[in-house]
Amino acid sequence: MKFFDKLISIFGQNPPYRSSHMTGEGILKNNINGRTAMMQGNVVFKEGESPQQVYTRRRRYPRFSVEGIDISSKMIFTEGIKISNISVGGVCIIAKKLFNPGNKVLVRLKSERFHGPLNAMTVWRKPGGSIIDASGKPVPVYKAGIQFKNISSEALVYLKDFMRISGVPEEKTYSDAYKPSALRYVITNNEEAVLHYPETCIVKKISLSGMLVETNRELEIDRKYPMALFIPNEDHPIKFRCRIASQIPLQETNSFDTGIEFLNLKENDKLRLKRFIAYLSVKQIT
Repeated sequence: MKFFDKLISIFGQNPPYRSSHMTGEGILKNNINGRTAMMQGNVVFKEGESPQQVYTRRRRYPRFSVEGIDISSKMIFTEGIKISNISVGGVCIIAKKLFNPGNKVLVRLKSERFHGPLNAMTVWRKPGGSIIDASGKPVPVYKAGIQFKNISSEALVYLKDFMRISGVPEEKTYSDAYKPSALRYVITNNEEAVLHYPETCIVKKISLSGMLVETNRELEIDRKYPMALFIPNEDHPIKFRCRIASQIPLQETNSFDTGIEFLNLKENDKLRLKRFIAYLSVKQIT
């Protein structure tokens, strides 16, 4: 599995392909709650109208507000971490970010002796003291317990080799609310690792080419991230890579309005997005 696909797997699997009704003129027709929405290209219109009768904005695709609709999105970020100790069952990390128990994450050991990230979940967290940053100021750090999930037999062999080469067995016995711990190794070779994790972004507006979301951090323009969009009445999210197109600070909330461009959408996800846009058009024009 490619690394991007591994990241996207945090959000679950794609649903089976579902076709929409297409007319002979290439018009997507969708019936939602007894009301019919039509779409041809980037123009959304009611049944009985023609695409030429509908006002089109100067944007490539019209944007629609999603206020009051059960919709959300998640973006995957990367955090450098330090390994305190590790076992075949999980790892204790030290990080500047506070991770919440229950969060699905991917742990990637940046070592030539280990290949591919490991599926995992945060099970506990606590304050971990502080470190001195490059400017000489103390920065708080946190400890977190990460439990590995569904490790393949091949990955388990690499993990055991990594533990033996990079660490020494820890004699102290640990136990917690889950189960007695396996033998842990304290990492002594200062091996680097990263954690890939999702964060929720508030969706404000959406179109066929992108959306406006609210994020709690400043992001580099043109940088790309794995992302997922959760729309109503769907069991699985629409998954894609996004490009950061713009950012505007919001002083009142200390957050950012962030313009997102959709990249690498699969064909079935494009159709799911079109159906949702058609639904929004019905709400707007009725």
